[in-house]
Amino acid sequence: MAALSRALGYKGDPEVRSSAAMALGKVGLPAVPALIAALGQRGPDTRYGAAWALGEIGDSAAIPALVAALTDRDGDVRRGAGAALGRIGALAVEPLLAALASRGTRATAAEALGRIGAPAIDPLIALLVDGDGPVRRAAAAALGGIGSSRAIPPLLAALADRDAEVRAVAAGALGAIGDPAALGSLIDALGDRRGTVRSRAAQALGRIGDASAVDSLVTLLGARDRETRACAAQALGRIRDARAVQPLLATLRDRDGVVRSRAAGALGRLGDSRAVEPLLAALADQDGDVRWDVIQALGEIGDPRAVEALTTALGDRDQGVRQAAREALDTLSGAPDRP
Repeated sequence: MAALSRALGYKGDPEVRSSAAMALGKVGLPAVPALIAALGQRGPDTRYGAAWALGEIGDSAAIPALVAALTDRDGDVRRGAGAALGRIGALAVEPLLAALASRGTRATAAEALGRIGAPAIDPLIALLVDGDGPVRRAAAAALGGIGSSRAIPPLLAALADRDAEVRAVAAGALGAIGDPAALGSLIDALGDRRGTVRSRAAQALGRIGDASAVDSLVTLLGARDRETRACAAQALGRIRDARAVQPLLATLRDRDGVVRSRAAGALGRLGDSRAVEPLLAALADQDGDVRWDVIQALGEIGDPRAVEALTTALGDRDQGVRQAAREALDTLSGAPDRP
């Protein structure tokens, strides 16, 4: 172990320092002091390796140093420290809850609490009524990461929070949990005055995948803001209800390229042959990203009517579009002819 500890300070190849840290993780408890010291080393690879190893060992003595590493200047080290705390588990809950109060550690602390799971649920639910909006947001995000149905009632209540960002994160968390019990409240949230909330609610409904949301999402295709329209189109593709085909075909002519792309992608997921001719027409779109999504959709639908247009697209000015056309033609070449 002494040689490995010395290797942590090796000034040459950073791979040596990183490998030494990971090897110390296999040593176990005797290596903890050296690994804690390595969290203060200059090289980010060393700090990341030390965090990883401390998570492998799982000794609670490393918790304060790992919490401090949540503010590391290197993003990989911050994420590594959060992951390590998540592996340590229940003993890290209280320090991580305290870290939620700090702007610099909030995101990684929430992610770590999400990794810990059940022991963090009740404390996080309590934080959903904290006086600090960012703390409520972080708690909602962590509960979504855990995915427990126990969090549904408090997250539903958070859809009425005075902070729009809290409402948006709560909607996303409910989508991550994926329980149909949230459907009614999420459909109501599609009418929120803030676009971020409407968008996250639409995404959540898409993840849940219940057809009862289709009519409300179709209405949202006419929203004023681009992100709401785009998220509604994407959600309709996830739900895969045939009632969405005609509204999505109309959305292929939306004024915004991102929305047109999402509509094309949704039509591909629906796989309805009624979309083939409108998608072929959309290959003339001036936006290369739209053409790419249209080709992807045609490949997913698999209708032989697309072969000629896809062959022409092999000469598109956009390299990504040309590659997509080649892949779609490969897919179609193995598809059976339709009557």
